Amino acid sequence: MSALDHDKRKSSYRVCLAHCKYPVIHEVIHKRGWKIVDDESQDWNLIWHDRSVPISTVMKLSPWQQLNHFPNTREIARKDYLARNMKRFQKRFPQSFSFFPLTFVFPSEIPQLRQFIKSYKYKLSKDLFISKPVRGSQGKGIRLLPDLSTFPSEPCVIQKYISNPLLINGKKCDLRLYVIIYSVNPLIILLHSHGIVRFASTKYSTDPKHIGQTTMHLTNYSLNKHYVKKESYVKVCTDDIHFTKPLEGKFPPHHHKTMLSTSLKWTLDKFNQYLFDIDVDVAKVWSDIADVIIKTVFVGSSHMKYNKTRAGMCFEVLGFDIMLDSKFKPWLIEVNHSPSYSCDSELDSIIKEKLLNDVFDLVHKRAISRRVVEKSERKAHKRRMFHAVTRTQSYLDGLVDRSTKDSSFQ
Repeated sequence: MSALDHDKRKSSYRVCLAHCKYPVIHEVIHKRGWKIVDDESQDWNLIWHDRSVPISTVMKLSPWQQLNHFPNTREIARKDYLARNMKRFQKRFPQSFSFFPLTFVFPSEIPQLRQFIKSYKYKLSKDLFISKPVRGSQGKGIRLLPDLSTFPSEPCVIQKYISNPLLINGKKCDLRLYVIIYSVNPLIILLHSHGIVRFASTKYSTDPKHIGQTTMHLTNYSLNKHYVKKESYVKVCTDDIHFTKPLEGKFPPHHHKTMLSTSLKWTLDKFNQYLFDIDVDVAKVWSDIADVIIKTVFVGSSHMKYNKTRAGMCFEVLGFDIMLDSKFKPWLIEVNHSPSYSCDSELDSIIKEKLLNDVFDLVHKRAISRRVVEKSERKAHKRRMFHAVTRTQSYLDGLVDRSTKDSSFQ
């Protein structure tokens, strides 16, 4: 393809953002020179929905159209569905799926929960539990349970609390990782190299008197941002990074221009540097994290399949929340089918713009021209018509031959 043809194809690419509220997505598409369409009834190549969509929406796609959601991603993105699917696999492969904490779905699993409470294991343990609304987000409605003597009043999941989290500067943290499902048949999963390390704003303690302090136990930025002063960023140029020990092939040097951090957020580059400096095998940590992601997506992938011969193409950007414990074991906290693209800071803007551009590059590479599809369909229609006429003519010729033979016999 010539440069001119590429530019024409680029400028003719149309994206429907009628269901998208995030300014950064509008800005990235505008910078790429793509046409933004605000009405779903108009012609478009790609449509972006902030929320999940039913399978009927997928099946309405034309072959040249793409959508940023697969059907039924709720099987891993809704807390109660994720718990049920994970427990099904844990029963068959307990060691392979040990990265998902002990969980009960309330109220459907009240009998199992009561049985667990009566068990010897629970009576000996001093474990905390945490309840999460099945449809909750941004930390809303989450609370720690000092014991299981009382049950919540709303549908939720009750999960064993990871009480020995990795602490950095005395604070709890987790990883928001962006995972792209490019295809489900075959299953193609991509882990983006940019993510966010999120911190609680209060130093961690297991003292029971702090059990209700959400800014100590939850890392959601939407909760913690109200309890810190206005964020100031520390920029560290790559050229100025000093490695305290030889690399020895464990951790590749950075190729990015800067590493950003605040009191509540780090880039993954800075996090990797921290792990390297405390002599952690960074490659093994990420190998274990990748194992968690692959198995989790596999659990839900069978529910996401659809008939591609009748519809366009789907892809998905998932937000995986992973927590490391004090032994650097990764735990799956939850999966978000519509991760936030809000940009409250320079760090957010850099990471999310890079993520979106990489996603749009992948999507555009497999884009199919409507003209090509319609031309192919016309050719196929002509072939079918030709074969139908040929078969009809052959049938008529056969009738004539038989009638001629019959009349000759008489």
